[in-house]
Amino acid sequence: MQRIFGRGPLLSQTGLSPRVSGSPRLHRSVSGRERSRLTRAFFLLGACAPAKASPPLTHPSPAIVGIAALVFLRAPPSLESDGLPPRCAGLRSKFRPEGVAVGAWGERSSLYARIASAFSKAGTTGMSMTGGTQGMGVDKLFAWDAATGLPQPKLERLAVPVRAVVLPLPPHARDTANALADAVSEALLPIVGAAGVWLQDREAMHTSIFHASHHLAEVPFTAEEVEAEAAAVAAVFNATCPLRAVLERVVVTPGGVVIACWNVASGGQPSEARAALRAALPRAPAHQLVSEPHILHSTLARILRVKPGDAATLERASTALTDALCGAEVVFDVAWYVEEYDALALALRGAYKERVLPFRCRPPATGVGGRLMDQARLRLF
Repeated sequence: MQRIFGRGPLLSQTGLSPRVSGSPRLHRSVSGRERSRLTRAFFLLGACAPAKASPPLTHPSPAIVGIAALVFLRAPPSLESDGLPPRCAGLRSKFRPEGVAVGAWGERSSLYARIASAFSKAGTTGMSMTGGTQGMGVDKLFAWDAATGLPQPKLERLAVPVRAVVLPLPPHARDTANALADAVSEALLPIVGAAGVWLQDREAMHTSIFHASHHLAEVPFTAEEVEAEAAAVAAVFNATCPLRAVLERVVVTPGGVVIACWNVASGGQPSEARAALRAALPRAPAHQLVSEPHILHSTLARILRVKPGDAATLERASTALTDALCGAEVVFDVAWYVEEYDALALALRGAYKERVLPFRCRPPATGVGGRLMDQARLRLF
């Protein structure tokens, strides 16, 4: 199925209405006392310090109330040595990975801590003409609508479509995808504004595993060769068990990309899938766009414009989001073999075609009962 996403204003592209965004269970009414605490919390964050002539924030917008009710009304969390709030630092003990998952969990946790530390040290210095995403800076990827001031993607049709293997958040994890998208948009919009952020399409939220061809190393194939390649990828996932993933933290990269960092409690391992795909696709580029074998991350948003002081505010917001969202569970049990006809089509709502490839290996019955996690669950508190 080929999907061509629209190029309208940011609010319409992300499914947000001008009035309120997302799932109603992320929103609740607030009392007068909470409104006062909310105003003070956002003022301390630097997200909505009022101008001299501005009236007091007596009626916060629903978008602000939604995320504030989740994260900002509580005192800022104390952090462990790895930069995680205590509740999130205990995930490994809670989920008790076994076997190869034990070492891989530690590798991923260390990697995510390094990414978070890089942003602490460098801020958004990677948002340049040569930084950003896959070697493409913000100015190459986006323009701003003269009438609305909102970002619009510069879609570039490719002579050789990108062929990628990704793990989408599956249909049974739709509530989780919606909750992540809502929380991130509601946290970022008060800080950088609608003109300063591009939100990932929640229906195309995914984690990239492998590229058979990409825009930096094109590998042309005939239609028949593409069919054979798709069959080889399907064979890999016929022997792969579903990944029971747990969201460990939300971080911002120096390139301005906001990512959900997943760890794997049980089932298949990303490094094993990547090694199997490397063997199955010998003509694939030696240089992969995702170079870390253990990483499992999903892009949630891209920061496009920042003001002085925004980097520190974004770091505090990512910590608050981590504290609220860590522990969200998703079972990745399908892969997509994707042909992207536009550069970064999945990220920029361009044109692509995906083939759904189910994981065929099923793990043995466990304490949670048979197949791991029939439904994804999000634990916010």
